[in-house]
Amino acid sequence: MDRQTDLPRIALRFVADLPEYQSQKPYEIWLEEVPAGIEKTNVQWTEHHNIPVRNMRLAPTSLDTTGFTYIQHRSEHLPEFISYQKGEEEFSVFSEKKGIGPYLEETSQMVKRLLAADVTFVQDWRHRKDTVDAAKSLEYLKNAGPDRMKVLKPALNVHLDDSKDGSLRRLSRVLSPDEVKRYDLSTYRTRFLNVWRPLVPVIENAPLALCDMRTVRASDLLAVDKVHATHVNEANYVKYTPELVWYHLPDQTWEEPFIFVTWDSESESLGPAPGAPHAAFDNPLARPDAPMRESIEIRLVAITKR
Repeated sequence: MDRQTDLPRIALRFVADLPEYQSQKPYEIWLEEVPAGIEKTNVQWTEHHNIPVRNMRLAPTSLDTTGFTYIQHRSEHLPEFISYQKGEEEFSVFSEKKGIGPYLEETSQMVKRLLAADVTFVQDWRHRKDTVDAAKSLEYLKNAGPDRMKVLKPALNVHLDDSKDGSLRRLSRVLSPDEVKRYDLSTYRTRFLNVWRPLVPVIENAPLALCDMRTVRASDLLAVDKVHATHVNEANYVKYTPELVWYHLPDQTWEEPFIFVTWDSESESLGPAPGAPHAAFDNPLARPDAPMRESIEIRLVAITKR
């Protein structure tokens, strides 16, 4: 496609605005086994169509305005995954020559240079692979296990990994008590960032759409408890409103990673959202024989002295 054109309208999946959420907080249980009589989740979704999406190649974006951007960066250490089936689920291991470690270090150092940060480190990562149709066919919360080597499907629901409260909880988990004191938020700016990169030369199937965080209102956000074996985290799902402004990077290559904010200790001036909402979508311009989506996302912490 012509990279210098506007894009066709798309469909995205938003959390349903249900009255019962006024009396029962939305939740998801991310455990392999759930006690009898308890549902894994009470979250319901609704798909909205005809959503305009802006071409990121034609618009200015930045971490401090929209909450996301893309950069030109050729990785010297792209990991190579070897997938295998275990029952109904897909897992992956690294090839002996191209493991994950060098890529994690390369990405952390790239972000450190980009932000002139004092400290950066990886807190988590995700390997995703498949098509939109395959992701839609799976039972929600299919990938609930703790095994990091489980291959995840594209996340089709508009979401933020953490709410603002959930981000502070996460900060207390990823930093030691001494580090929390050392990097006090009154002295240091702390950001949670996601570096999202295709693992195919050009991504067509299930690409990512990102929302300008300045267009999100407090009433658009729904706090959701995510129950894990060791902790409960609070995320935000997003209700549909036509005021949200969406972006996409057409024909994104594996040398054009996204960097987007999932929480910024100084984001109050940009509105109530902790970061940039995002979701995969069914690309109407994808060729029928286009390779399936495969991507890797690195979740980092960046700490910068004010």
